[in-house]
Amino acid sequence: MSTILFLVRHANTFEQGEHPYWVGAQQDLALSNSGKAQLPALKRRVLARLEVENYTPARLITSPLKRARETADIFEIPVQIDQRLRELDFAAWANKTDKEIIALGPTAEAELRAWRETSKLPQSWALDETALHAELSQFLNDQRSKSGSTIIVVTSNGILKLIGKILQGPGAWNVQTANFCELELIAESWRINGWNR
Repeated sequence: MSTILFLVRHANTFEQGEHPYWVGAQQDLALSNSGKAQLPALKRRVLARLEVENYTPARLITSPLKRARETADIFEIPVQIDQRLRELDFAAWANKTDKEIIALGPTAEAELRAWRETSKLPQSWALDETALHAELSQFLNDQRSKSGSTIIVVTSNGILKLIGKILQGPGAWNVQTANFCELELIAESWRINGWNR
């Protein structure tokens, strides 16, 4: 039996009609009411996929942030916290809307576009991309040792974008709130069976 990873993005932290702003590692928001309303459908969709393939989740791993932990709770299995799944630190972009980031100038606007379209880390975040890739690659390698297991992982969009980039190179790799991706371990390599479902 294959090792399967279900990579889940946490549910919404904003209410309907509220202007979203950038929420990173330092903004530990709980789910909004609209986010909580997304949870039953998310659970149904993941469990339906598990049932179709006759998968039984053996482990549940989540980011330490409230929004991820509250999302993970819907699966009702023991949770393991992994700090490597914590959202990226957006530095000066945190708590700003896209419009406010663009207003910072042409460099910020170009960085925003590159992040959206290719998952290129903005230089203004001052993150060590090599170290981040190594950390997330090690996380993926750690799951390879759980042969034949089905593992649910709950995290944030920034981490999911980097995982997509690690596996298949530059691309948008966006995942909407309360959506999931499916990876399967084939001959010691992760294959993407679905993204942003």
